[in-house]
Amino acid sequence: MADNNALKIFGFEIRRANKKEEDKKLQSIVPRQDDDGAGYVTASGSHYGQYINIDGDDSKDNHQMIMKYRGVATHPEVDAAIEDIINESVSASEEEAPVSIVLDKVEVSDQIKKGITEEFDNVLSMLDFTNNGQDMF
Repeated sequence: MADNNALKIFGFEIRRANKKEEDKKLQSIVPRQDDDGAGYVTASGSHYGQYINIDGDDSKDNHQMIMKYRGVATHPEVDAAIEDIINESVSASEEEAPVSIVLDKVEVSDQIKKGITEEFDNVLSMLDFTNNGQDMF
């Protein structure tokens, strides 16, 4: 041993850390917090990035494509865009239903058209489509 704080063996030296190095304090990654109520704004410095092959060359089936799209939809910007599209495509008012069925070009009797329209209205009421239509879209 060269001194009391070091051990030399096999060409390596093991010694105690200097007290001067221990006294050096590392800078905290957390901003200090004042008690006066003022806050600090810090930038996170990160971003989202993802690549999607729209052509679908590397995906084997529709399930994989759906899973890719759902993965992209978890990003806040994409989620906001999807919500805007849904809000613009499904509009509801108090006076009229959000969707309707038009059977003008269907070549069946009026009694069958009336039955289809009644069942369509029945399905809409069972689904409570006026209130839940945007969630179902």
